Amino acid sequence: MSEQTIDHPLGQPKIDPNQADPRTLIFANYVDPATLHTVPMQMDFTTMVKKPWRRMGNWTLSDCTCAAAGHMIECWTANTTTEDIVLTREVITAFSALTGYDPETGKNDVGVNYLDALNYWRNTGIGDHKIRAYTKVDHKDYNMVRAAVYLFGGGYLGLNLPNTIIKKDIWEVMPGGLTGDRAPGSFGGHAVNIVAYDETYITCISWGKVKKLTWEFLDTYCYALFAVMTDDYLAEGKTPLGLNLAMLEADLLNIAKHKKTLQKQLNTVIAGSNNGGDSGAIAAAAGTKGGRGGSNAGAAGSRGGNGGQKAGKGGAVAGRGNSNAGKGGAIAGKGQAIGGKGGGKGGRGGSNAGAGGNNSG
Repeated sequence: MSEQTIDHPLGQPKIDPNQADPRTLIFANYVDPATLHTVPMQMDFTTMVKKPWRRMGNWTLSDCTCAAAGHMIECWTANTTTEDIVLTREVITAFSALTGYDPETGKNDVGVNYLDALNYWRNTGIGDHKIRAYTKVDHKDYNMVRAAVYLFGGGYLGLNLPNTIIKKDIWEVMPGGLTGDRAPGSFGGHAVNIVAYDETYITCISWGKVKKLTWEFLDTYCYALFAVMTDDYLAEGKTPLGLNLAMLEADLLNIAKHKKTLQKQLNTVIAGSNNGGDSGAIAAAAGTKGGRGGSNAGAAGSRGGNGGQKAGKGGAVAGRGNSNAGKGGAIAGKGQAIGGKGGGKGGRGGSNAGAGGNNSG
């Protein structure tokens, strides 16, 4: 199918309305409201970009979440040092790692959730570029949207697009209500990067082209907006005015330490389970590695219970069938991100998951 007959890609990203991560940082928590008046009402980062925008495979593949990252890297580097061209194969490499996509056969061309793409970008990198962090932005607070784009040199935007955007360079809310072709998601999900804004429009890069959307369109069809922190933009002396980077870095460190602690606990539990009885796993009453009544002991006594389990009442990492989770707890203490009845990778009797959890990290 040629570009003359269609003005949108064939592939779309995967949108999971339940995907959330309680560890995701909130942009507004790190901005001094007293400095918002210094943010300009219009900003354009495209003036420094000299190379043409490219699709990065997002005409026939569902790799928009990775292509948007590639476009952001190009825009950042163009505005700080030397414009770095992110190759299409580098974007597809990230897409393949996230989905199992095979360029030879075309198998597994499926969409990628936004958080999964951002976490891969932070942990592994795309085109030799890693990000330091990302924070979620309230897209209905226009002052915060402008501040995020201005302070971080752009924005990572997820949209639930309507069919009315097809063959349009300006995306706006059409009259008649949000039904039919005007309904959010009637076209599908899409990730783009914001490169400019003014009082009328937000400018983004989509499928290698410049698109403009009204603020009302953002308010209506935005799925998620993230401010992305990277050395590509901040390392060249661009200290964001009014942004508490020290606090943000401290919160990131706390998240990292918490993840390491949980991983150590998980490894200890698995080792104990492997050395246990028929269905045994070592668990503490209502706690991670302990709780009321001491560690490795339950209300029915240690080294006892049905099937020879060493588990306590409500313990984590125990249960029928030698599963690694107990009713109401999965390797986590009070308020921890990983664990809980009805968790993301397991429900009652499930394993290693938290309520509403996901596989990002």
